Amino acid sequence: MNSEDTNDDLLKLMARYGYALMSPRDIATLLAVPSSELPVFCQKLKESDSPEALAYRSGIARAKLDLHENIVKLAVKGSPAAQPLADSFIRDL
Repeated sequence: MNSEDTNDDLLKLMARYGYALMSPRDIATLLAVPSSELPVFCQKLKESDSPEALAYRSGIARAKLDLHENIVKLAVKGSPAAQPLADSFIRDL
């Protein structure tokens, strides 16, 4: 496996972790990031424009989209639990 394949695999993994709404700290644990590098790793995922951070945040955004769509569908069908959440989405626009 060449380094490009490894990088593509890492980007897919970061998007998967983001989609699962995992915290940077939990991701660091799964990736065996040394504790001395933990603060930098977590900050980089939250604020940088590195390919890994963008893949992570893209996964988060896709998960939020799926959740929002499902909640709106339920609210339209009259779900009393989903309607307040859908209302909050509207207020946040």
